[in-house]
Amino acid sequence: SIAPVRQRSARRGGWATSAPARAGARSARGQRYPRDRRLCVPALGAGAALTRSVGIALCAVLLVEAVHQHLEARRSGGDPLGRLLGRVAAWNPSGPDRGIGPQLMAVSGPIARTIADLRAGLHAMAAPDPRDPWWVPAPLDGPAVPRHAALCLRPGGLAIVPEVEAALLDAARRLQAAGWTVEAIEDTPPLHEATELNMQLWLGDGFAAMAARAAEEGDPAAIAVLESHRATAGSLPPDAIPRALVRRAGLLREWLVFLDRHPVLLLPVSAELPFPDDLDQHGPAAMARVWAAQLTQTALPLLGLPGLCVSTGMAGSATVGVQLVAGRYREDLLLLAGEAIEAGGVPPSPIDPVRAG
Repeated sequence: SIAPVRQRSARRGGWATSAPARAGARSARGQRYPRDRRLCVPALGAGAALTRSVGIALCAVLLVEAVHQHLEARRSGGDPLGRLLGRVAAWNPSGPDRGIGPQLMAVSGPIARTIADLRAGLHAMAAPDPRDPWWVPAPLDGPAVPRHAALCLRPGGLAIVPEVEAALLDAARRLQAAGWTVEAIEDTPPLHEATELNMQLWLGDGFAAMAARAAEEGDPAAIAVLESHRATAGSLPPDAIPRALVRRAGLLREWLVFLDRHPVLLLPVSAELPFPDDLDQHGPAAMARVWAAQLTQTALPLLGLPGLCVSTGMAGSATVGVQLVAGRYREDLLLLAGEAIEAGGVPPSPIDPVRAG
């Protein structure tokens, strides 16, 4: 799924790529967090994030499926922009086309240390490619709208830690200082139902093949993730996928109406700071904790709405930041708001590499 992006990137130089795991499993396990080796960088997007963090590449390319977990990779350095179906052309000549769920929920986009670099990366990556039938020739700059953002601290009743709440309130103040109006709201359109539909589209088509590939590769983290969802996959009715696609249209309609009233939405990246390394390997309760904290990351890819994360500061040894969401093909609004938040200060980067051991 990275061929068009990789070919264009090679011509420009200074890019790095992070491709999806072949088994399609999502977990909290990845490379060690460079600022604190006790913490985890999720496997999906970790390589791209780390190359940005240490200054190896100008811009990195993130491609993952059905989950916006590359937002978590933001915590190891750099801000990612992505998720919108049809913006970045993708094609994988090494295998057959994916199921309809992974096609609709694929996440592609740049990750960089500054909003200016993100904008340049998006302009390069949004070039057309006839091999991607989902690509859309949408303009990169849409019509002017009021600079209005909605702030939701606890979407779907998410139990956020104090550091995440402080980052969101700080980002809201930065937007207000830059001339934005910020309206605090109690909740967003449904997120929990969107996560359930995500799971149905992910698990309902080819779960046995995914599990077999994970077992063949011998990755204990991927195996653990898939095993935690095996019962759900086995209980899905034969018409789960068409029913999920029908309901997806209704949910997306609710979100588009909401984002017509609130052009930018400010909400958590995750309910928690970066997890302890290998947390998801410590039993069902730990896996449930990881899954619950990532509500916005498992719900929003279903809808194909663009998202941006902006790092705003430090919480101990971990970076912390916020997520911005806008309507379809309105990455320009995200970048505009991101610039205002970035102007208030970001964590120092690049970091100094450390020796293993």
